[in-house]
Order: sequence, then C-alpha cells, then structure tokens
Amino acid sequence: MTLGKTIKRLRKQRGMKASVLAKEFNGSKSYISQIEHDKRKPSQEQLQKIADTLGYPLCAFDDTEYDDLVAMHRLFSIYRKYEGVLETDESIRHKISDGTLEEGVYISFKKLQDYMDAWFEIYKKMKDGTISEAEFQEWMDAFTVKTEPNMEVKDEKTSFDEKMNKIDGNADKDDTEE
Repeated sequence: MTLGKTIKRLRKQRGMKASVLAKEFNGSKSYISQIEHDKRKPSQEQLQKIADTLGYPLCAFDDTEYDDLVAMHRLFSIYRKYEGVLETDESIRHKISDGTLEEGVYISFKKLQDYMDAWFEIYKKMKDGTISEAEFQEWMDAFTVKTEPNMEVKDEKTSFDEKMNKIDGNADKDDTEE
C-alpha cells in the first residue's frame, strides 16, 4: 500500500475529514489530497505531524509497496529477530494430534506460498541436519529467483507513470472528503 493510501486509510479510520486533517496539520486540503493521491510526498517532519495528528505511530505509515523478493527478505529479518519457527499445515496437524504443538501463532501468506514452501523445505533440511544452520542462514541471505529457479519474482509494484495516469483519470472523482 502506498504512503498516500495509508494516510487516507488511517485518516478515515479516525473518522477525520481531509479538511480537518489539513487544519490540524496547518496545511491546505489540496495538499492533503495530493499526498493521499500520491502526487506529493510529505517530508519526514510533515509525516510525523500527520502521524501525531491522527494519533498513530510513525511506523504505521511505512511504505509497504514492495515485490515478493523484498517481502521474503523482510520475513527473514523478522524470523531472525523474533526467533521464528516455520510450520506447515501438515506439521501442525501432526503436532496437534501428538500434543507437541508449540505455543504461538502460525501464519501463511497465500501470495508468497511458493516462496514460503521453499523456505520451509530448506528449514527442514537444517532441522534434520542435512545442512548446517550457517548454510540455512546463507540461503536466506542469498535468496533470489536464481536460488529458486522454478520461481518468478512477481513485482506487485505499479510504475509511477501508471499510478499518475490512473490518478489523473480519476481526478474528477476526488473522494478525499470521504
């Protein structure tokens, strides 16, 4: 989700009109509209003011528009930092039936399923001793379509020009006040 769409979504969650945000932010409604439609990008200081006005932490406005490869590397970082455990529905069923399921939340990402499956397979090799933990870590660090030749990285990004054309095409349908 783009920064502009995130700001708009969070503003609406607060039930705030763009004109109210603009007044609180000491900016114009037009400027807020341009930000929400990704025609302008606020400075870090302006973004902090928007976050404060809406009552959200600044990290809630992180740009999450990245391709599958970047998504996987973000997951690898989270896995490392928060002592991740990988499971599949097959391994969870087994652990549920024998009572050894570790406490935790198990998550799946449908759009990343092929990559997640590849990650789980290499994880199993590390767990069963076929490869070392260092080799497992190296696999994550080097993960690209080259390391998994049967996969194609799907770029979910839209080019800037495509976004601008779409925005310009919807200019008469400005729903910023919603």
